Amino acid sequence: MLNRKRKRIMLLSICGMPRSGSTFSFNIARELLASRGSIYSEPTEEIERVVAQSHADSIIIKNHNVHESGIELLKTGAMKGICTVRDPLDAIESLMDIFGFDIQQSIHAFQLWVDSFNAFHDHVLVIPYKTINASPMKVILRIARYLGVTPGPLEVLRLRRKYDKKRVMKVSNKMSQQAGSTTDLGFTYYDNENFFHRRHVRQEKRVSLDKETTAHIKQQLQRMDLVYSYL
Repeated sequence: MLNRKRKRIMLLSICGMPRSGSTFSFNIARELLASRGSIYSEPTEEIERVVAQSHADSIIIKNHNVHESGIELLKTGAMKGICTVRDPLDAIESLMDIFGFDIQQSIHAFQLWVDSFNAFHDHVLVIPYKTINASPMKVILRIARYLGVTPGPLEVLRLRRKYDKKRVMKVSNKMSQQAGSTTDLGFTYYDNENFFHRRHVRQEKRVSLDKETTAHIKQQLQRMDLVYSYL
């Protein structure tokens, strides 16, 4: 939380592992907070700029690489954090499949997240990907409690249905690149409101890690013990 000009706002970081359900957690938090006040959300690492410019009741920052200032905000409680985690090999395979990254790009992006996670892991709400798949309603309630809100049963059901994986797959597969409503990153584009990427949900495996590639990833990734402890 931040106290800015005597107005108390919520600052929230969605800082999950790439390809681990972080967009699910983002949208649940976004909808819960939007029904209770004004919100501003942005996928960025520039936390200080967003806080300085926004006048919303709640500010949601989404990224996979929390910088030093963000880590300090999380550690002091000035910013809340929701962090989804997944088996690293599955996440990297999905990253390569959906975005077309090569193995070294994927390892680099993943290691950046691991290093920041190791610094803030005990100051955020950690949600395993497998729990999202198995009990999405329980996850919605966990997020709500963490944010200090009490959704009614119909609100929980609505969110469960709206962000069901099959529905998200259909919506993201129909996405088209449109000026004003999407942002182009070059290797993909995403919706400016819900942050769904083109082909957001993996339909079929077009990339599978063989034994040699798996061994290479395990050898390259460093400081992974904490990540595995949450799975």
